[in-house]
Amino acid sequence: MGVGTITPPLILAGVLKFSQADTAYLISIALLASRLAPGCSPATRPVGSGLLSVSGHQLAFLQPLTARGR
Repeated sequence: MGVGTITPPLILAGVLKFSQADTAYLISIALLASRLAPGCSPATRPVGSGLLSVSGHQLAFLQPLTARGR
């Protein structure tokens, strides 16, 4: 799961030539989101789908983001 979470921000930051600080920030946000998302269930909070620990990482968003950022 860690590799799937860290790889998209690394690819995006590399293609768009982000600084090391910005790359670290993107990775931190990705890790934070992957940690908080499973906790958002209707039983504990009024948001979320109720599925626990679903982490399907997609790379489909990278191509439009890198095209827009260039």
